[in-house]
Amino acid sequence: MSPRTKWTTGQIRNARRVELKPLLEKHGFRMQALTGGNWRVYDLPKEIIIKQHYWSCPEDGTGGNAIDLLTHVIGMSFSEAMEKLEPLI
Repeated sequence: MSPRTKWTTGQIRNARRVELKPLLEKHGFRMQALTGGNWRVYDLPKEIIIKQHYWSCPEDGTGGNAIDLLTHVIGMSFSEAMEKLEPLI
């Protein structure tokens, strides 16, 4: 199966809004509850804090949505990230 190359604006918008905790739990990442609904994620290349559909890295100030997490932190291509997120949108 060849990777999909075209995603609609709506699909991309919805993928950005995917809640990160269930996504990461589904893929086996360990997490620790923090205050205010935040979660520390373990087993990633850098320290990541998530809340609903947003992540941030306290070390370097980067952050973003589900697509950004999968591409910039985990190292997936955009198409791989969208394929991973599509069942959740």
